[in-house]
Amino acid sequence: MTIVDVVTSLHFQKVGLIAKPFLPRLDYRYAMFQPGVRPLSRIAREFVDAFREENTRLVRANSPYTGA
Repeated sequence: MTIVDVVTSLHFQKVGLIAKPFLPRLDYRYAMFQPGVRPLSRIAREFVDAFREENTRLVRANSPYTGA
């Protein structure tokens, strides 16, 4: 038994994990490290934006909490 975020649980459900909602609800935050001395390149910025959008979509579509 373990507590994992929604996105991680999606991967393991493919191999047979049974996921159950945990109460009280825990909200996860995701982060990416990036250099602070210079701005991201255009392609890096596009990747970060696409990653955030897909992560948000996955969490909203698969949240075990109704009304989340």
